[in-house]
Amino acid sequence: MRAFVFTGSPSRRPSPGLCLALEGPAAPAADDAAIRKTIERAHAAGASALTFTGGEVLARPEALDWLHAARSAGFRAVEVRSDGWLLAGAGAAERVVAAGASHIGIELLAGDAVAHDHLAAEPGSFARALRALRASREAGAATRVVVPLLRGTFRSLPSLVRRALALGISGFDFVAIDGPDRPAQPLLAHPAIAAPHLRAAIDLARTARRRVSTWSVAECLLAEHADCAVERGRPLLFDARRVDAGPIPNYFRRQHGTPCAGCTLTASCDGPMAAEVGRHGWGGYIGRNDPPPTKGDPDTPGSP
Repeated sequence: MRAFVFTGSPSRRPSPGLCLALEGPAAPAADDAAIRKTIERAHAAGASALTFTGGEVLARPEALDWLHAARSAGFRAVEVRSDGWLLAGAGAAERVVAAGASHIGIELLAGDAVAHDHLAAEPGSFARALRALRASREAGAATRVVVPLLRGTFRSLPSLVRRALALGISGFDFVAIDGPDRPAQPLLAHPAIAAPHLRAAIDLARTARRRVSTWSVAECLLAEHADCAVERGRPLLFDARRVDAGPIPNYFRRQHGTPCAGCTLTASCDGPMAAEVGRHGWGGYIGRNDPPPTKGDPDTPGSP
């Protein structure tokens, strides 16, 4: 079982919303004791793989200690997610791997420098992300690329995958983010519109025998790749900023809302994200048996 720990660490770059984030206003970063307690609870809950995410975790002075604590606790795989800027520094990837990271996930906003640097609001960030991927692989970590589905770049997802495969990437996470930050919303692609390009990118990755996961993409849009939906596996999500640091209950159902009425996928699919339906309607989402409703509460399919 895979577990994710949201540390609440501040993002290193100014671009809002471009990360896996909980809804609502940003909370203070979790302190060292809370992170260590969350590591223990994730292991006790049966997780064998742990991912640290939520802002730029490596900017925290305790980050290497957390990686060591996770491996010492017995996790088979320990991943840290980053935008790559800090990991591109001399010897940084080696130190992170030596501390306990078996996997490193780097966020790529696009498959080329012009688009990525524009979205990151930071010249040179694409080159540093690629350098971080190379350095991480050379240090012995399995490398993953985390790709948000963005309005200006979703058509180039296949080319992004081709470029990443040339670097020896071991896997991909494609993320349809909710965008709780209002300034980020114009950047977000509608998953139904991006779906054909996403499926083409997944085809390339799986043909190359790479691991692929998708976040918050309805299974009907994934077609033959529905098994990639991370919601099917129900990973444990922990927000270490909370006092109890326990798993976040009903996270996916709260984010996704209600499945399409009459769809045969309801046993495994939570439906499209409620925020997306509220902004764009039901266009592109088709229940496996019956089409989605055209009237009623957009967050409640099947309402009269």
